Amino acid sequence: MYRASLKVIVVVTALLAAPTRVWSQASLEAVTDETSYNVGSQVRIRIVRVAPAAGASRAPDPASRQLVASVRYAGESEPVADAVRLPASIQPSGADPSSAYLDLWRIPQNARTGRYEVDLAETDANSHQAVWRLPRAASFVAYKKLVQIDEIKLEKAFYTSGDSVASMVRLRNLSDHPLAGLRVEFSKPVDAVTLDESLALPAGGAKEVRSERAAVAADVKQPTVAQYAVVVWDREHNNVLGIAFSPVVFIRPPGVDTPRPYAGPPGYPMQYLHPDLGSINTKAYRHFYPAELDSPAIQFDHGHTLFASGSEGTVRFSLRNPMSMPWHGVRVRTRLLSPEGVELRSTTLDESLDLEPGSGIEK
Repeated sequence: MYRASLKVIVVVTALLAAPTRVWSQASLEAVTDETSYNVGSQVRIRIVRVAPAAGASRAPDPASRQLVASVRYAGESEPVADAVRLPASIQPSGADPSSAYLDLWRIPQNARTGRYEVDLAETDANSHQAVWRLPRAASFVAYKKLVQIDEIKLEKAFYTSGDSVASMVRLRNLSDHPLAGLRVEFSKPVDAVTLDESLALPAGGAKEVRSERAAVAADVKQPTVAQYAVVVWDREHNNVLGIAFSPVVFIRPPGVDTPRPYAGPPGYPMQYLHPDLGSINTKAYRHFYPAELDSPAIQFDHGHTLFASGSEGTVRFSLRNPMSMPWHGVRVRTRLLSPEGVELRSTTLDESLDLEPGSGIEK
């Protein structure tokens, strides 16, 4: 009874003390919702409270304290956003930690690229003087990306060497001003086809660029995979404004139309791929592991190990006595297990089986 009462007392004490605590900078951490932002994006921040610092004081009036944040370019002291007041719901004097991200600063379109740092401070609401400061509580990177490649679509997923590869590329202007003279290229590692020599995009607008022959499927000796890149250059063809990659496609030599292992990226194993489920041969399949790893007494028939959904699966095996002495009263039981090891079915095939050395049965 005494122990239970003590637990209740401790909990109540903690709840009563929490609203009146003023946390020091050592008890706060801040994190932004992203590590990097394009200019024009909204930076959002979340305040995380950890254990209070040793010797943290208590304030008689926690509502008189205000948590503020400022943003400055790394290495500089002058803020680009100063004294941003954070809502009372995440004040260090509050009872519960905040899990919500709050708007901190929208990066101007003309902002410098590079790293920015966030400073925190707690000020007295009456004197407006800082009670404490926490420099470099968080940081983020601003970059400038003008063009976004939203989507790359290819006509199909399987090609034969020499086939034309048709494509559709959707591009979007992320800036607040028009862009003109953009060059859009569709390429393999060594060859490039120009999809548009002088593309114009309105501010914030998007366009689709289509080509019936953006590339030609490579001449391959065996089925393999391929991928294409879309590159957007500026008017002077000096700077890459955007780059993205197409979905992976499969290229087969002429006359090859049956499923075969395709060569994956370097260092990866061969892949068995099929155009659709109907093309999979479920009557026979490859051996999954070497025969020498099988039990000398139990041998499974690996001629049919893949079954279509909804069909009846039959597993065949043989049982042989590999020893030099006879077996008497052997019990044979089978169990069907799920991938998680849960037993789905259990069947006893024989309660008392006798087998002479070298003899066996099939089930």
